[in-house]
Amino acid sequence: MSIRWKHRVGSSTRDDLDMSVAIILVGFGHAGELHTRCYRRLSLRWKIRLAGVVDPDATRLAAARMTCTSVSGWQDTVLAPTLPSLAERVPLDRCVVDICAPTHLHLALAKDAIGLGARYLLVEKPLAHTPAQAWSLARLPVWLGTVHNYVYSPVTLAIQGLISTGGLQPTVVRTAFHKDRRLDSTRHRGFYDGRPPHVFLVEMPHQLSIARALLGPICEVQTAWAKPMLLNGRRLRAHGGGYLEVRHLNGSVSSHDCDLRGSRGLSPCRQVEVRCQDGTLISGLYPTSKHSHLQGMIELRTPDGQSDSWSLKDDSLTYCLATLLLDFVTDQTPLCSGPYGAQIVEVIAAGIDHAKGGSYDG
Repeated sequence: MSIRWKHRVGSSTRDDLDMSVAIILVGFGHAGELHTRCYRRLSLRWKIRLAGVVDPDATRLAAARMTCTSVSGWQDTVLAPTLPSLAERVPLDRCVVDICAPTHLHLALAKDAIGLGARYLLVEKPLAHTPAQAWSLARLPVWLGTVHNYVYSPVTLAIQGLISTGGLQPTVVRTAFHKDRRLDSTRHRGFYDGRPPHVFLVEMPHQLSIARALLGPICEVQTAWAKPMLLNGRRLRAHGGGYLEVRHLNGSVSSHDCDLRGSRGLSPCRQVEVRCQDGTLISGLYPTSKHSHLQGMIELRTPDGQSDSWSLKDDSLTYCLATLLLDFVTDQTPLCSGPYGAQIVEVIAAGIDHAKGGSYDG
């Protein structure tokens, strides 16, 4: 396996660091399985060890056991239903605790981990359901990275490079993320107290993080709406589709369209379009679950009518976790830190308020 990424520490570039990290994975659902696959890829290059897996569900723990027994060096992974029971066998202060549990449990699990000695946390996006919860998590006295993997995507980085080397000034960014989530929703994935997650809490954290990477911090929600999903005769409010338009501190604007209904005429896609002041147009296509080879695409169109396009490998989650672990090993504050994650949650909450004209209590 050849993994190509660069991690900057001071003025030097470090992509060949001899790294040894022990991971404790909290939650072995969909996100936990994806993270495990990434750590398995990274273990082919670095000494990445899954020291423990925590999940209250016996079936998921059995699946974790099957995975670990097939990976060299992971046969001694400790499985436990709770963090306290795991902490009796694995010292949490020597591990990176990766929280992949449902969003509403993030804050409580982070506090539990810290109470048991943890000092280094990774937390899946979104950081929390509400800004208050997100900031409580962001301000915990530990090293904390949030997993906004599209910030580290080679597609995003390639677009940043084109903007930088070409001296371009992007003024508008548009993203569109469409997929069929109906099977997940039938299985109540991400539901809390019987309610489905708001559409803005599913893909929108990815979309906003892309726009922030290209245009800088977001200061205001300008337009927002959300539509229901009709599923098995039930109307799931604000769970089917949504649109969010925001203004950035530099005066630029980004708009974000998301559909989770598998709507007719909308093929599954994850794409971004960047319009620059001089008329240059940059388009990026991120891999979807349908793209087994994780291939992304970039297209560049210049004001004089010339165009070029190329594909590139985009395993963004693996690159994201690799960079966060490098930050941990080299004692750097992650780009996607706790405050970064909390700011994204603030924008989402403002969008939800704007869309329904009232406060949102995750």
